[in-house]
Amino acid sequence: MHDEIKVGNLLLISAPKNHFPLKPAKRTYLLAGGIGITPLLCMAERLARTDADFELHYCARSAERMAFRERINTSSFADRAHFYLDDDNASPTLDLEKLLSEPEADAQVYVCGPSGFINAVLSTGKQCGWPADQLHTEYFAGAETASEDDGSFEVRIASSGAAFTVPADKTVYQVLAENGIDIMVSCEQGSMRHLPNPCARRRTRPPGFIPG
Repeated sequence: MHDEIKVGNLLLISAPKNHFPLKPAKRTYLLAGGIGITPLLCMAERLARTDADFELHYCARSAERMAFRERINTSSFADRAHFYLDDDNASPTLDLEKLLSEPEADAQVYVCGPSGFINAVLSTGKQCGWPADQLHTEYFAGAETASEDDGSFEVRIASSGAAFTVPADKTVYQVLAENGIDIMVSCEQGSMRHLPNPCARRRTRPPGFIPG
């Protein structure tokens, strides 16, 4: 894109999509790991403006690597922000079992960060009895899956009947693009719930028809 787009070109874009919405709640827990603070900071600022009851828990490797730390420390909700640092022995440790020990019917939990951090929060929440619809996540990339058993398969365009073989080392999107078929994709990271077109699903999906 950066090599082809020039000043004055007209681009077709979609309307903004929000796959990580903030829901009304009596109490909100925001848990961030590393750069996962990005969407949660916006939520914290929104909750603070509406005088909502919430807590922000932010984990990072070091203070130097904490994005928006000064912004949080000087915010109106600084007293509701809790920092946890890997490289500081004096820093408290985030005790997920204690934080999520009692499921609250009118509360919502939001988590964003590395997959290991997200999985720890989700598994702890579920073990403590939190319903799945009160645990919300935002992934920056699709989860890694084993690919050593992948094989080639065929996809067929429903509107034209054209068929293409997708080898094990390529995605459906890549093969279609190579053959001049343009489909809409979001970020190509493999987080399937964010993809607007079924054509862009993972290559391990079995053969089938693709709406054209």
